[in-house]
Amino acid sequence: MKSNKFNKFLKFFNIQRVFLIVGLLYGLFCSIFLPVAMAPDEYTHIEKIEFTWGTSSYAAETEQYYDSQWATGIIHKGDHVNFKDYWTRGMHHYSKPLHLSDFNFSLYVVQYIPSGLGFYLGVALHLPILFCLQLAELFSLIFYLILGYFTLKIAPFRKELFLFCMLLPMTVQQVGSVNYDAVLMPTCFLLTAYILNLCVRGENEVTWKDAIVVALLSIVIMLVKLPYVMLATAVFMIPHKNICLKIGKINLMDYIWKFRWICYALILLALAAGIYLMRNDVYMKTLIACAMQPGRTLVLFKNTIGQLKDYYLQTFVGSVGWLNGPLSNCYAVIMFCVLFYLSLFMHAEERPKFSKLTIWNKVWMVAISLIVIGMVFLSMVTWAFQLDGISLNDSLDQFRQDLYKIDMLLGVQGRYFIPVVPMLLQALFGGYNIQSNKKYVATQVVFYIFAMFSFGKLIFSRYWS
Repeated sequence: MKSNKFNKFLKFFNIQRVFLIVGLLYGLFCSIFLPVAMAPDEYTHIEKIEFTWGTSSYAAETEQYYDSQWATGIIHKGDHVNFKDYWTRGMHHYSKPLHLSDFNFSLYVVQYIPSGLGFYLGVALHLPILFCLQLAELFSLIFYLILGYFTLKIAPFRKELFLFCMLLPMTVQQVGSVNYDAVLMPTCFLLTAYILNLCVRGENEVTWKDAIVVALLSIVIMLVKLPYVMLATAVFMIPHKNICLKIGKINLMDYIWKFRWICYALILLALAAGIYLMRNDVYMKTLIACAMQPGRTLVLFKNTIGQLKDYYLQTFVGSVGWLNGPLSNCYAVIMFCVLFYLSLFMHAEERPKFSKLTIWNKVWMVAISLIVIGMVFLSMVTWAFQLDGISLNDSLDQFRQDLYKIDMLLGVQGRYFIPVVPMLLQALFGGYNIQSNKKYVATQVVFYIFAMFSFGKLIFSRYWS
């Protein structure tokens, strides 16, 4: 009888509803109590909202009231926030009224659609600066919650791994502040879940609608942060028999599969043509230079990971604000123990779907994850060049020589790995069925309460005590 009541309770409070409730409360807490400009590069992202939406002057006024001297004292000197001063600064209004004619959207506006909508709604309503920024953060959080809900709904198995990544302290901090992570992270999670769902469907169940959804999600990711679009290559795991792309009475997939080697050759040719056409792009020059100097590139990876591994771990586990308020080692140990536990087990009813993933599928998922992480590191080569005063206008040959002038690839943070973690973990472990659903649920409930308490306490002690 008790077991039936527990199962009914779990059916009502399913994982999607739990995420919406916990994510909303957790996100609102981070949004409200993490002060303005304390999330990484928040000023820069406010400026980018203006740039992509085509407006002007609002970012400058924001920095005027929450000025660099005030922010520097808190970020670098460890000062605490004076509530009265913080409130007074935020109660100023933007001097420039908003008109629809002010907007001149760029293609990259997709990076800041939720935060931009919230921010400009506040400006249009002539709300104080603090409220405008809070609305930007609220809209980002809502967007994240919506995509996270569908991620958990669509994921065919091991939903708990997605939930874990979506409720990491660093994830919640980022989606509850002004930046493009609120678009990038949930879109990557949703794309991963959607492709896994396509992999386990029945024969002829993958249609044009699914192809369009995958394409749209991939385009969004590409416009936000290019390296992560590699996640879309997981579509090659979908069994060709599952795909039915009909044009009239003809299934296009039958012909694609029949001439697949020609199609692969055309894809490689298109990739080569794209690389050639973009050869003068800074990022592309960097990738080509690193590919032509594999030995030096490996040395840079070795130096970077060897010297900064603790920093990556810290900024993955959780470090509030400008990454100068790390969570305790105790929390990190408990977090990884819970993550390992979740990776080992799955619900028995999920086993038939999970078994549809072949060993080659899992190898490909691991490879994709590692390639994305590698590309994220390589995307920071230009940042390392700039720090050393190296010109980004150098030729490709000079770029190859410039690789010997830097010692490490600076700029990468542990949170950059979060979007690929679900795909990596789905490929690993999962060898045991859950024996006690109550223990499995209780472990997660206790951990998430502990995580929220630890992160909340850290925010208060770092900024408000």
